[in-house]
Amino acid sequence: MLLEAASWNLINIRKTVTSQQLQSSQAGYRFSRGVSPEMAARSNYRAAELIRLMGGGIIIHDLIDEYPRHHIPNTVKLPLGEIQRCLGIKIPTGEVVSILSSLDFIVEKQKNILHVTAPDHRLDIGLDEIGAADIIEEIARIWGFENIPETQIADLTPKQQNNIPLEKEERIRDILVTLGLQEIITYRISSPQQEQLLQTLDDGPYVHLANPITPERSTMRRSLLSSVLECAENNSRFQQRISLFEIGPVYLPELASSEKHTNLPHEAQRLSIVLMGKRLSLSWTSKLSDSMDYFDLKGVIDELLQASHISDYTITPGEHPSFQPGATATLTIHGLQAGAFGVLHRDVASNYNFGEYPTLAADFDLAMFINAMPDHYTIKPVPRFPAIVEDIALIVDERISSYEVIELIINTGGKMLTNVQLFDVFRGEQVGTNNKSLAYRFTYQSELKTLTDKDAAKLRTKIVKKLQKELGAQLRSE
Repeated sequence: MLLEAASWNLINIRKTVTSQQLQSSQAGYRFSRGVSPEMAARSNYRAAELIRLMGGGIIIHDLIDEYPRHHIPNTVKLPLGEIQRCLGIKIPTGEVVSILSSLDFIVEKQKNILHVTAPDHRLDIGLDEIGAADIIEEIARIWGFENIPETQIADLTPKQQNNIPLEKEERIRDILVTLGLQEIITYRISSPQQEQLLQTLDDGPYVHLANPITPERSTMRRSLLSSVLECAENNSRFQQRISLFEIGPVYLPELASSEKHTNLPHEAQRLSIVLMGKRLSLSWTSKLSDSMDYFDLKGVIDELLQASHISDYTITPGEHPSFQPGATATLTIHGLQAGAFGVLHRDVASNYNFGEYPTLAADFDLAMFINAMPDHYTIKPVPRFPAIVEDIALIVDERISSYEVIELIINTGGKMLTNVQLFDVFRGEQVGTNNKSLAYRFTYQSELKTLTDKDAAKLRTKIVKKLQKELGAQLRSE
């Protein structure tokens, strides 16, 4: 009878078990976690001795040892003061030596340093500082964790440094939740087929997984909006009203930094919003409710920008392959395009099972929001003097947007014009062909005095003349 005992490299075994899917193998499970090669000879001697004693065998040949890489004993230097520093208590040196010796450690004391050699089977003991921490943990385990008193930290706590970008990101989350949206966290793993449902022009490379779980989860996503729409589709069968948002990264290999000499993709943070369904939740107070439209989404974005104290931004009509023409807007912050939003294109919506309601979506570069948010902002005191409110109706060309009108009104009105609000739009024979009537509510207020009707009329006349000159607008009452 020939007895063989062997030991294998745990890294090689672990790779083989993973690649060949041999997780059910008991030998693979054991050796992938490490078995000391020194135990091979002992187990062989022990097996031969048991055969001799119990089976009447005769050992006729000595051990043949093929051992190209002999195990080097792991000796760790452990200062006695390090034990007290880590545990907070002073354990007698004799007790420390006794504990380690009972665990088969070889201990040699030289002055105030213990030279501790780990037994062959303790492959979990690390080297140098890590090994010292492992040995201290063994001492504390045998000494008894319940015998270690609770003490206050004696070292100085490090100076707190705020993570400003993270605080701003959390602020955006809080604002959107306050506006009635629900945050979701979706899979960061997607597939090119899933993201092609958006019909975008982005055909960049993907980060492919070496061992995907399913074909539907084979690549790292390039579009956050695709993930949110997938979640909205799954929930649209059960909910009449959906208002979701997500903040998360997308993975862009083509933007990886070449300076760092790495193959890791660039992780760009995005913000995506999806609205769909009834404007109001089902309630006995409002049995009939209209479905949400473009202006519901724009209202959410306006409130987000104002609550974030972002001032230098514009919302203009735009184009995007995923959104419906004529119902798409582009958000620009500090002169740079931050994203687009609008009504999802009919061809794109047909790729999802959304039902009868129009789908409103937005996709933004979160970094542009964070960079535009001020670290500090001032709060104005409550006005001491009353305001004057009046309404005017303007007839303008159909091609002129309300944004252009409001921008010109604000620039002309100055500080005393504290608010401008569009509250009515009218088209008909009364205002002429290719024209429309825009009704605005002006709020005049001064921080220094109570304004009179004469002050308001003077400012109104100035605004109307500017509108007539720049935009050809006319007062509807004229």
